[in-house]
Amino acid sequence: MTQTYTMTSTFTTSDARRVGGKVVADLRQMQQAYGSPSDQDIENYLGELVSLLSDGYLDTVMYGFKKDGAWLPATLRYTALSLGTTGDGDRSGTVKRGVETSGAYFTSYLTYSQKWWNLSEDARARYKAGLPIQRVSGEEPKAPGGWIEDKSYISGGGGVRRAVLGGVS
Repeated sequence: MTQTYTMTSTFTTSDARRVGGKVVADLRQMQQAYGSPSDQDIENYLGELVSLLSDGYLDTVMYGFKKDGAWLPATLRYTALSLGTTGDGDRSGTVKRGVETSGAYFTSYLTYSQKWWNLSEDARARYKAGLPIQRVSGEEPKAPGGWIEDKSYISGGGGVRRAVLGGVS
């Protein structure tokens, strides 16, 4: 006798909030180490992340410091994982400390998933209007040193994979 099992995953807003909480923990560590982002910025980033992640519209988002058009090593990148991702996920991680940030500014850069680009231009505009951050188009900043994937934040079959620029010290 053969048995077949089908497993389905539904990634909910609650799952996205659990994943977002780990990203917020990373951003709070960055705030402690470097003084940015602000509490309000962190809340806005969380709201944006939860919305985009739960609706399947996030591809990647980066948070960190930029100077002279390039990311500094105190930068984190989160890439959305496909639905059906299994595992327990990791605890929030550490951030690289001791990076010279004078003359730099804290910023974020986001890319959207194919599901997002499948929406009509009007639907994308309406969705963006409801987000706590109003992003503008721009070129992805340079990331010297390369990305090192170190954590996965998973809940309910979805989540993000974290990468640090140049590794964590």
